[in-house]
Order: sequence, then structure tokens, then C-alpha cells
Amino acid sequence: MRSSMWQRQLLKGTRCVIAMAVGFAAIGGSPAVSQEVTRGSSAQQPTYLLVFNKPGRNFARLGEMRELALQHRDMYLKWADTGEIIVSGRLEGEPVLGITVFRRGADEQAIRRALDTDPLVKAGVLEVEFRRWTIQMGALLDRRDGD
Repeated sequence: MRSSMWQRQLLKGTRCVIAMAVGFAAIGGSPAVSQEVTRGSSAQQPTYLLVFNKPGRNFARLGEMRELALQHRDMYLKWADTGEIIVSGRLEGEPVLGITVFRRGADEQAIRRALDTDPLVKAGVLEVEFRRWTIQMGALLDRRDGD
């Protein structure tokens, strides 16, 4: 029960940070402007690798590719087991969209290579988008980094 409450609080905080970042971007926030509203120096602002899984041109064929989908899932489970992933899951709404937050210092090139050769990506079932995310307000707990 305690773990569940902690997870809800973390998710609530993460939603708040994401909502603030999206809202700030929507009103034309730029890196120069964001520095004005951020407390602390940019050196204190942690940056994380985000990976978005999006439907590809052949997404409708996902049901035919169960084995490949399991391999894709297992790749993410391995990253989670080794501490590379902080949080991962599906965003609600359409289109179907998954998001993964990798820990600071994760080997981005290795992650890119693995996903570029992922059979679901190569088959056009999924597309992946890589983005860097600098947290300007709030915090994201990363067990591995001691945050």
C-alpha cells in the first residue's frame, strides 16, 4: 500500500512538471526566457533522455507481430531491470503514444542503436522519437543517481 501511494505521488509530481513544461512551451517559452524563471544555474538542471514510441505507417499490423512485440517489450524490461529506465508507460488518449524516461548518464547511442534495429521499428509498426528533457522546476526521482 505504501509503495502504491509513493508511486501515485511521483506520478502526480511528474504530471505537474510535464504540464508546466508543455504550458510554458505553448506560451512561447524559449531557453533564454526559461532561464529567467528558473531558480539556480543551468548546471543544476538535470537533463534526461526521453523516447517516444509512436504508431508507424504499419501500426495496424501490430496484432500480427506478437513475437516481435514481445521482443520489443523485453528490451524495455531489460533496461528497467538494469536501472536505465526511471519510468515508462503509455500516455492516455489518441494517438497511441508511449514515453520512456531514461536515467541521467544512460548510453544514448546504445539506446538509439537498439531501437533503430528493433524489428517493430524496422517493419514500420512503431516510430521512435528521441528528445532531451531539462527539468526546470520540480524533481524526478532516480533511484540509481540517488535523487
